[in-house]
Amino acid sequence: MRFRVLTLATLMVGAGCAGDGPTSEVSAAAACPLDDAAPTVELRLRHSTGWFAPQVDDLFTRFDDTQAGVRIVPEPVELPEIGVAADLLEGTGAPLSLVSRENLASLVRAGAVTSLEPCIEASGDEMSGFLPAALAAGQVDGRQYGLPANVHTWVMLYDRGAFARAGLDPDDPPATLAELLDAGRALRDRGGVAHPIAWPQPVLAYLASGLGLVHDRLPITSDERAEPVTAAIEALGAEGLLLDDGEGPMLPLGDGRATILMGHNGHVWSLGKALADGQSPGTELGVAPVPGLAGPGSPVLGQVWVVASSASPAERAAAWRFLQWIEEPAQQAELAVLSDYWPSRPAAVEEPALREYWAGIPLFRAAWDAFVSAPVVLAGDAVEEPAHWPLNEALVASARTGRADGIDAATERSARILATLEERPAEILRCLVAALHDGGQADPCLPSG
Repeated sequence: MRFRVLTLATLMVGAGCAGDGPTSEVSAAAACPLDDAAPTVELRLRHSTGWFAPQVDDLFTRFDDTQAGVRIVPEPVELPEIGVAADLLEGTGAPLSLVSRENLASLVRAGAVTSLEPCIEASGDEMSGFLPAALAAGQVDGRQYGLPANVHTWVMLYDRGAFARAGLDPDDPPATLAELLDAGRALRDRGGVAHPIAWPQPVLAYLASGLGLVHDRLPITSDERAEPVTAAIEALGAEGLLLDDGEGPMLPLGDGRATILMGHNGHVWSLGKALADGQSPGTELGVAPVPGLAGPGSPVLGQVWVVASSASPAERAAAWRFLQWIEEPAQQAELAVLSDYWPSRPAAVEEPALREYWAGIPLFRAAWDAFVSAPVVLAGDAVEEPAHWPLNEALVASARTGRADGIDAATERSARILATLEERPAEILRCLVAALHDGGQADPCLPSG
């Protein structure tokens, strides 16, 4: 499978695009136009091998062949993607890098990446046609520091036949957490499925409810607005409706263990490809946005392109030319075909290559339609991904037992992780790179419980 499995843990002062650091000031006009008469700029582009399919090199070659003055020099690294962010924090990053949106705030606070706004201003680019939340994923304090490299989300996949057998309307799936509880009861009591809901990342309920994961630089569970969401997750556990092994050896929606799966793009691809290949004949899957407290929501996660503050003026200009090109609908459609992420611009959906590809996997087009049908929400403040881990673990335990015993402790630990990452981001991320790359545990790198 070409898609690399994603998890939520896999989601300020800054520099100007023209400057050489957080305090540099150079006019936008001097910063971004690329002199085509000058020697070709060899632009180093660093990324984790976990995202790019090998075929993306062909896309880089096409850029080199059609855009004068720039040649892309890919630098794939065999490290977790946080390693690319750590390189930038330590001043050893490439001029153009692909980083997780969750690491963006640390990079901006450290002055490791530049604002793109002078380049946007100088080029006259109106930045129109983007998914608003995808564009916002590259912003910190309202300033544009990155552009979306990929967009992915979580949706609710469900077995339409199982809904009908349980007396539920397959065309009216649950849109709220209360409706999800009622549907789960019906699927258990009338449909005969003991634990009908697989939800490996229940922390997404806060996103679907429009709350984000962080508020005022504290975990969302420290905010009283989150209490009804937490209670709804606990209720699912108290009723025994959640499947324990939602990330088991097989997708639980594919082997009958569950009838509802909160899944990401990788799950959609796996299930959609299996159905398109004729597996499970007679099975019909539906797709809907993730239920929230008052209605559904579509979380936006993903990675962003950033330009290092250490890049030379020529490298910044070259990077901006590449970013403008890669964000065009035609290239976004090609990236969507190669990676099975969503395009950053909806116009890409009508490009022939993507239309043809999705026609062969209808579940993917259905998932896109579900994604854009609900309010599209971000994770809140850009927050380092390790801060999500203890909170999600506690929510999983709470959902399974119906007890919130660990939520308060997890909230406190998440807050300590956030504070530590703000104080020593490079040190912590580098520790995590070494630990995770060697198959170890992240706990030694983070404040203890």
